[in-house]
Amino acid sequence: MPVDYDLAIVGGTLAGRWAALHAAQMGARVVLAEPPSPQPRLASETLPLGQGAALAEGVMGHGSVVLSVSALAVNGVDVVLESPVFEAMQPVRLRVGDRHLSARRGLLAMAGAVRRYDLPAVMACQPCTPADFSATAWPQRVALVGAQAATVEWATALIQRGIAVTLVPPGQRILPAEDIDIQRLVTAQLRALGVRWGMPTHGVLADGQIGLKAAADDRPISVERVVLTDSSPPDLAGLNLPGLATSGPLSVNAYLQTQYSDLYAIGAVLGGEDRLALARAEAEIATENALFWHRRVLRYDRLHYSLRALTPIGRAGLTEQQARRYCNEVAVYQSGAAGQLRSAPVMLDAAADCAMDFCKLVVADGLLVGVHLMGESAEVAIALLAPYLGQSPDRLVNARVNGLEDSNGLAGQIDGALAQYRDRRWRPGTWRRDWAENWFNWRRSR
Repeated sequence: MPVDYDLAIVGGTLAGRWAALHAAQMGARVVLAEPPSPQPRLASETLPLGQGAALAEGVMGHGSVVLSVSALAVNGVDVVLESPVFEAMQPVRLRVGDRHLSARRGLLAMAGAVRRYDLPAVMACQPCTPADFSATAWPQRVALVGAQAATVEWATALIQRGIAVTLVPPGQRILPAEDIDIQRLVTAQLRALGVRWGMPTHGVLADGQIGLKAAADDRPISVERVVLTDSSPPDLAGLNLPGLATSGPLSVNAYLQTQYSDLYAIGAVLGGEDRLALARAEAEIATENALFWHRRVLRYDRLHYSLRALTPIGRAGLTEQQARRYCNEVAVYQSGAAGQLRSAPVMLDAAADCAMDFCKLVVADGLLVGVHLMGESAEVAIALLAPYLGQSPDRLVNARVNGLEDSNGLAGQIDGALAQYRDRRWRPGTWRRDWAENWFNWRRSR
């Protein structure tokens, strides 16, 4: 049956726009139905770091690629800024305003909803965006409700502008998706710079200020603005897709295909962290599988990304906790500030620079399965080390990590972790040491 498009994307995120551009560049005819909104679409991009205004205007960049509506149109993408409704599948049929569109395949790339917490009503403030933080009206005391990477990035941006920050993470733990030592280091760093952990109270203080209490000692804390930083999977109830879960993350197969054979899903629809690197990988793989055939599988354990914390963070592969849960014979090699965290928390001087360098290598069954970095060069280093995932660490030992020149910084900690790996392999009692000693004894006896 003839169709209007090869791919119809229900968007509202950078992932959806990237998928549309990727499909158009391969020669496909693409329509992007995106609900109109002036707000940025990805948590990792909704930071008051000087880019919020550009994002709010629809100019979304990834490297040298601009993902604005006009740029997509120039590349052949039909962009419809209205909310779509599915009318049928096989082929995909959409009603977008007064238009009825048909496509061979569909892709869900909707923005996540603001996560709702079981908190008193006083915390149910309207979420704010970077547009609320104008140069002339900065709130001086802000509470961030959440625990994901976006929460830490918001805290970083606010601290750098001299704003007092209170974190209200559910469960009192931040960065739950990251390695436990990264969690502890970031927590220690934030506390050293004056960030407080808070809990909500049931009242509003004088002058309309919002009431909190400190998690440690129940002392009152007042803030002027609450920012809900975490997101949850979008509500799909209005799309007219019977059989799909209307709340919570969707289930997809290894090819990012939903239970509808002609419908794929990426990004916030699947849950998880809003990382631009993850969104791009999902967008490219789902798009190619939808347009051609099921030829690509996404390996989340081989992806890498970075976080904009006070000290940049790089992560590739599995955390130590994940490796111990799913793998056998797990060994950890680490060097840097977190070495003492297993016995006692790190105490930082609030007046110091608070910069720290840390490297953790997670090895399971003789293969490198995880790399966790913290340092000024973490974004560069993680891109250099990620290709060694799934290989023997010997390959990494024998390779030189180019691009990291500071031997006293992160590069030195990477060398330190690799030195631990070399030393442990040749300790007395290991099979390599026993084999070598037998070899030398045999040579000496001849």
